[in-house]
Amino acid sequence: MLNTFRIFAAFAMLAMVSVSAYAEDYKQIVEGQYAAFDKAFNAQDGEAIAKMYTNDALLLPSSHEVIEQDGIAQFFEGLFEAGITDHKIELIEITEARDGTIIAAGRWHVMAPGEDGEPTEVNGLLTHVFKQQENGNYLARLHIFN
Repeated sequence: MLNTFRIFAAFAMLAMVSVSAYAEDYKQIVEGQYAAFDKAFNAQDGEAIAKMYTNDALLLPSSHEVIEQDGIAQFFEGLFEAGITDHKIELIEITEARDGTIIAAGRWHVMAPGEDGEPTEVNGLLTHVFKQQENGNYLARLHIFN
């Protein structure tokens, strides 16, 4: 009985280490995606941002538009023209990660021209669904933000 318990305990510990390792991997993937997004946004490169989305991606901003892949670069270029700068995403939580899909929640921050023309911090929440591609990279399939 004691040996059975030891074997069970060993498998349980191994399973916890495996889950923890996978969770760290997913966290690194998402944080890498967010860092790349921030870099492209802050370089005002709408085309680079659009390449971070799948061909069948949907972008759902607070304006209630439904933006498909072919409109993503144009959407972000409109934000650049409006004077939006200093984009930063902070990961809040990975809510699910399996079968080549990662669902993540985050908080975004930008600087935007205020009513007086002075830069004002604006922030909100976002949700991403990342899908693993055939080459192993993850791209955003769904991006919702307010």
